[in-house]
Amino acid sequence: MTIKTINPATGELLETYAELSAAAVGAVINDVHTVFLQWRRIAFAERAAPMRRAAEILRAEAGGFSRLMAREMGKPLRELRRPCCLNRRWRNRILRGHGKRSRRYQ
Repeated sequence: MTIKTINPATGELLETYAELSAAAVGAVINDVHTVFLQWRRIAFAERAAPMRRAAEILRAEAGGFSRLMAREMGKPLRELRRPCCLNRRWRNRILRGHGKRSRRYQ
């Protein structure tokens, strides 16, 4: 079986994905859990660099993500607001919260 992404405004087939078996999904979940257990032991200060890099990539690719979201949602690009993860006010609020937690756990 395949999973299809269709633009609801035009009916255009955007992408087709192979469905994963239950075993493959379980393997992915196990792999992610293993990495999470390692990541959670790293100090917040050390996690900052890769998180900042991820934010840089999101900002650099924002236009592409917005176009993809517009196609998948069937909305004109001008109607889309910036995704919350790219919104400066939201991002700063989250980072301030994590900063408070980091002092508590270090």
